[in-house]
Amino acid sequence: MVINPYEPSRVPDPMAGVVFDLPAEIKYEQTMDDIVAFALDYNRRGIVHKATAGCVSAVVIAAVVVGFPALVGFTVESVMMGVIFTIVFVLFLVLLPFARRRIKWLRNDLFMGALLRYLYTRGDTSILIGPRRLSISSTEVVERTPTSESRFSTKLIQKLIVENQRAYIYVSPVQALVVPANAFANPQVFEAFIDALEKLTGVSAIRG
Repeated sequence: MVINPYEPSRVPDPMAGVVFDLPAEIKYEQTMDDIVAFALDYNRRGIVHKATAGCVSAVVIAAVVVGFPALVGFTVESVMMGVIFTIVFVLFLVLLPFARRRIKWLRNDLFMGALLRYLYTRGDTSILIGPRRLSISSTEVVERTPTSESRFSTKLIQKLIVENQRAYIYVSPVQALVVPANAFANPQVFEAFIDALEKLTGVSAIRG
């Protein structure tokens, strides 16, 4: 019998055997990049994402309302109108992902990112950036800094988002603890940390 070492059942799973045990304490340095990344992600998911979904819905409705009568009219003009509309609609769908990425970069990463950095650095940033110690147990999450300590019940964790090599642990609709992936020994341990949070809270992580 010939054994194929590349069969899915025989390829080593990098996550196999990697377990993140709780309770645990994570030490890391929170930077201005972490704060800005969270603000941009929150803004995109709360406003831009919904606006984009509304625009796409409007286009689909227009395709049904305008395109269908044009195609079933069986006149030369209506058929030509339907063909042109269909081509424009297909091009729109093809170009939309590229346009969204460009608009996101121009609005968020370039303009909003620079504006947020300016606003954040106008005052004392010691509460925002610097060393962090995040203690997680079965009942609470404690974030300690050199100047403050915040405690949250694990029951308050309502959303987990993993994006841009960071985990956003939402403890309210507008507040999240930002944990960078570089706080862990390797990406596998970071993923095991996310898995442990999902099991602890019953909340499925949303990956960007």
